[in-house]
Amino acid sequence: TLPEATITFDIMLHLGTLIAVIVYFRQQLLEIKKDLIIKIVVATLPLVAAGFFLKPLVESLRGDLPTLAFTYAITAGLLLLADRLMVAEKESKTWSLLTKLHAWVTGKHSPSVLQAFLVGIFQILAVLPGISRSGTTIAAGVISGVPAETAFRFAFLISIPAVLGDVSLDLLDVMQAGQLSSLPWGVYLLGATVSGVVGWGALAILKWFVSQRKLWPFAIYCAFVSILLVFFA
Repeated sequence: TLPEATITFDIMLHLGTLIAVIVYFRQQLLEIKKDLIIKIVVATLPLVAAGFFLKPLVESLRGDLPTLAFTYAITAGLLLLADRLMVAEKESKTWSLLTKLHAWVTGKHSPSVLQAFLVGIFQILAVLPGISRSGTTIAAGVISGVPAETAFRFAFLISIPAVLGDVSLDLLDVMQAGQLSSLPWGVYLLGATVSGVVGWGALAILKWFVSQRKLWPFAIYCAFVSILLVFFA
């Protein structure tokens, strides 16, 4: 039962962070419009299509240090590129004009359909161990021309169906394995609560960094982890 217990606890932690995202973006979710729902669906479809095919590969790579070193390096590179583009957006008059035009054409709270699809393509990378879902999708939004705050918001809105799907599928597997009644649910609920609180705080911190156009600290962290993994691999 130990593997089941470990998997179930992991599910509860993901559930806690999912609830944190829903609570944090509750206003946007309550006011969500049809066109944004369509774009969230467009961004989610590539992950759904590729997820079933990639699951065996992902399971085989889990815990593989060389793979983790490589994927952390990818995350670092994407974050650094997004950081440089966000700085250009903030300091360049041309970028400022482009972002204002983007807001006028698509609305402040939404990317275009094509941008949503491109972010969805990048979200496929997030199924690999060591790839940050939020970091990758925010970076993808910025790289495709979405203003920083909009990219931040959209990245987490599309994480809701993605994480909900992951949690549902994993929980179904554990339920089919049986013996759920013998698990320490009190500890699991505590873990989910702590995960939710920490997740909410992390969202607030990340939003501040995005508002300041600074993703380089996260890029440096991922690069440092990648280098460490190379030595331990």
